[in-house]
Amino acid sequence: MRDRWVRQMVVGGLAVVATLALAVGVQAQTKRIPLMADPKWSTAGKASGELVITRNGGQAELTLTAKGLRAEGVYSVWFVNMQPQMQKAGVGQAPYAFTAKRNGQGTYKTAVSAADLEKWQVVFIVRHPDGNPQNMQQMEDALMGKLMP
Repeated sequence: MRDRWVRQMVVGGLAVVATLALAVGVQAQTKRIPLMADPKWSTAGKASGELVITRNGGQAELTLTAKGLRAEGVYSVWFVNMQPQMQKAGVGQAPYAFTAKRNGQGTYKTAVSAADLEKWQVVFIVRHPDGNPQNMQQMEDALMGKLMP
């Protein structure tokens, strides 16, 4: 009877170890990308920020935080490829936008497929002076960050 109990404990212990090993193997991976303003972008001022990408399986959660934005300015977030040809796509759900607070801070959170994320070279945050994130004719670059090294 004691041998049976010992076997059950060993098998149970191995199951716990295997479960922990699997949990560690699928642990989320986090990448931090600095967002910077180009000095030639007159609307950006001293804006800066960070994009945190947390991959968990086939999903990637994106959290963008920025400061130094125009108070109550409307911004949208875009994936962009410069080469071999110019391509762009909104990040997350349309209209891909957030509004900066009065203190110039802004946050944008969304999720995308990890496979889609791999297709893009750069993330751009653009300001919409008229407050309409769907107006792509009047927008100004604010911040950018390189997704690929």
